[in-house]
Amino acid sequence: MTQQKSHQSISNDGRPIIESNVTEALIDEKIEIQLSGLEPYQTVVLRAEMTDEAYTVWKSMATFKTDKHGKVDLGNQAPMLGSYNCVDAMGLFWSMFPQNITNLDAFAKNNYSHFIKLKLDVPVKMVITAKVDSKSVAVLELQRNFIAPDVTVKEIRRAGLVGWYYKPAGEGPYPGMLLLHGADGVPLHHEAALLASRGIASFAVKYFSRQYNELPDHLNNMPLEYFKKAIKWMRDDGKCKKVALFGTSKGAEAVLLTASLFPDIVDGVIVQAPSSVPLTGFKRKQPNHPPWLYEDEPLPYMPLSMWLGDKIFLATSLFLGLIPPMRKFYARGNDNQVALDKLAIRVENITCPIFMACGDDDQTFPAKFHCDRIINRLRAHRFDYTYHYEIYRDAGHMFSYPYLPSSMSNYYKNPSKSCLVVGGNPESNATAAVDFWKKTLNFMETHLST
Repeated sequence: MTQQKSHQSISNDGRPIIESNVTEALIDEKIEIQLSGLEPYQTVVLRAEMTDEAYTVWKSMATFKTDKHGKVDLGNQAPMLGSYNCVDAMGLFWSMFPQNITNLDAFAKNNYSHFIKLKLDVPVKMVITAKVDSKSVAVLELQRNFIAPDVTVKEIRRAGLVGWYYKPAGEGPYPGMLLLHGADGVPLHHEAALLASRGIASFAVKYFSRQYNELPDHLNNMPLEYFKKAIKWMRDDGKCKKVALFGTSKGAEAVLLTASLFPDIVDGVIVQAPSSVPLTGFKRKQPNHPPWLYEDEPLPYMPLSMWLGDKIFLATSLFLGLIPPMRKFYARGNDNQVALDKLAIRVENITCPIFMACGDDDQTFPAKFHCDRIINRLRAHRFDYTYHYEIYRDAGHMFSYPYLPSSMSNYYKNPSKSCLVVGGNPESNATAAVDFWKKTLNFMETHLST
């Protein structure tokens, strides 16, 4: 996908100022940027800008001092000041901030919190400008893509399934990935598109929605056999020889349940912020409903512990559009050892490699507590397959693929327009996304390569 050629932006006097290793790349690809041709030890300001489909303009900036050769290498130098302050070749990319949103109140009232990209086949244009003494001396234009041109996308509505199949180039068989979204109900289109662009057939399913009659209206009484059916479709119709499961948050919980109940058809497990037990489902925004069915019976689950004062506080917060950290409500079950043991997902029944990750500042629920329990259970049962566990320092609940703005990633605007506090900080969430995505791709190459 990447065009492996250098691009130079020429200054007004004919000297090259900005160089990048590529002019076009997938969103998750690292782009190397250098400046040259300036005076030694000269101050230069870089400004980056791009616009999303909600017409929100995202901007970042960084001020550097050139070296004795009049050069700046973003991969080896930290800015003197700017929207980020560490050595990071992609700092200008992830530190972009939405304009006209100057505080949390304005953010909570805004329609969107993250870079909005719905038309995945339309490239994202990014402009980087170099300025000296407030005068523009060079402009670099980049094109960033979510999907390779040879990937095809097909909506699937068959036998009760609802999803979108991202098929790579070629005739197959392909390594396959079934992607399960979280409690927000938003399918993982972006991840599926990027994976398919790298040769991994990806099926981003939806498993509850009031929009589709085939599905439950809410995250309540969802048959786990649905995911078994999706895996079978990928093998039979999607030309996938092997299928891994990928899930985030509530989707990660569904992945572990599916892989433990139907181990013979799962070839890999990748989970981000999973739970070690089934947690509450929701019906009309109200908790303490059974989330999953297995063989037509509700699976026992850990209820959300909320006192009267909590409910009043949460209702007020919902009215104001800002939901406080939910972690403390879920964490009240952490001391109930009897319930935790009784409800534990039988991860020891999984018969394939596992990659699990979480941030240690997850404010949505106590992800590290549950991940630790999962690892301890695997060790106690002498799990026969490869498993790897990453804990990302100071990262929160929201990280997946890298190099989009993470400046607001410690908050999340859900489809109901409420703003959730999800934890982490922009730099740590960006760092976690880079490593998590790299290890996800390596996992697929190692364990599911056909």
